[in-house]
Amino acid sequence: MAKYLLGGGDSLDEAYEYAVKYLDPQARVDPAVIQTVLKWEGKGELPVNDFFDNTAVDRIIKEGFIERLHK
Repeated sequence: MAKYLLGGGDSLDEAYEYAVKYLDPQARVDPAVIQTVLKWEGKGELPVNDFFDNTAVDRIIKEGFIERLHK
């Protein structure tokens, strides 16, 4: 990754370790997060489900891809 991110060194290692430790490997969109952002933007009345679609992520989770990827 460092090759394509113009170096990185230790800071790249730190960022990777943080991501592995704290980010959920199942990258689903949480509707509550979208609702929070809409409220910040003064658009809280808009339907949350119009802003994301977890269909593809749900499919690859169901197929076991994420689990195989993180072995």
